[in-house]
Amino acid sequence: MNKYKTITIKELDKKFITQWQKLWERAENANIFNSYEWFLMYKEAYKIKEYEIYACFEDEKLIAVLAVVSSKRFGIPVFSPIGETVEPSFLIEYYEKKLFKHFFSNIIKKKNLYLVKVDEKAVVLLKAIFPQMFFPLMSANPYILIGEDPFRLMSKSNHKNLKKVLRRNADELRFELYDDTSDLNKYLQMMFSIEGKSAKKLRSMDIFSKQENREFFENIVKHCRKFVRIGVLYYQDTPIAYQFGLQYKDIFLAHQTAYLFEYRKFDPGKTMLARLLQQLVGSSVTLFDLGGGMSMYKREFTPEYHFLYDLYYSRNILFVLWWKSINEVRRIKQILFPIKNTRDHEFLFTQKFSSEQ
Repeated sequence: MNKYKTITIKELDKKFITQWQKLWERAENANIFNSYEWFLMYKEAYKIKEYEIYACFEDEKLIAVLAVVSSKRFGIPVFSPIGETVEPSFLIEYYEKKLFKHFFSNIIKKKNLYLVKVDEKAVVLLKAIFPQMFFPLMSANPYILIGEDPFRLMSKSNHKNLKKVLRRNADELRFELYDDTSDLNKYLQMMFSIEGKSAKKLRSMDIFSKQENREFFENIVKHCRKFVRIGVLYYQDTPIAYQFGLQYKDIFLAHQTAYLFEYRKFDPGKTMLARLLQQLVGSSVTLFDLGGGMSMYKREFTPEYHFLYDLYYSRNILFVLWWKSINEVRRIKQILFPIKNTRDHEFLFTQKFSSEQ
């Protein structure tokens, strides 16, 4: 007898919201992007009215959740997660083959599915259960285990250079980390101001020049403020760099950063990251995720990284072949036009696991 039951919910009530939040507290893969708060933030920010939530129960206990909306992926109609994510969008209490089989079998019935940033452990299970699923590698995320010394994996030369950076102007550079007990809206406006005068602005890469991006981050602070951490590096009393992060459970995820171009001689990005890591020692954080991208800057701090994959599924083999052909073109582009000072081109759009690299 199947001990699991999956239902589809199209309108939330308080009881289910409470169940979702309790599941998040105990789930093996809990992150901000599969929390109720992120769902609410994204739904209200983009005025999403139609959605489906797949909810799996073991007896009366909620054990898995996935919220999806109807969209398109390279022209093919799909169901995809509600909201942008940089970690798995489904929430599941434990990783177990029978549970994965039941839950995802119910989701893909007569539906095309596209999920972003699925972790490798889940991919291994899903590939064994559903060999027709397609998993291109979409992100390589360097990470640092905090411990007593977050710099212990740095090379001797990089560590020596970092110490020089930290000693330089040490009396005039100050780092502060603000959480939900602070006026986060104030520091959010500070972020907007810094980015508007940053090196990103000079390269037309500043995201806050667009009003919709400003509003999106304002909504994150409004609905997900308990997860938000804003770090600011000051030169004397002038804020010269920011680091927008998200902290959940024992993980700190670096999400967005920039510094004033005129203060580049102080190496503010590296200084700010080092000061932040020092501040996290002794806290509840055990893992610092530097986010997607194998840049030289991140690799100075750590040689460790983990992979995230996109998931494509359709019963229509022509749709799958179309997705695979697009992925192949994207892979060739990575090889022919690698981005300078990164290793991304070695990984992106392949179908290898970390053990095969």
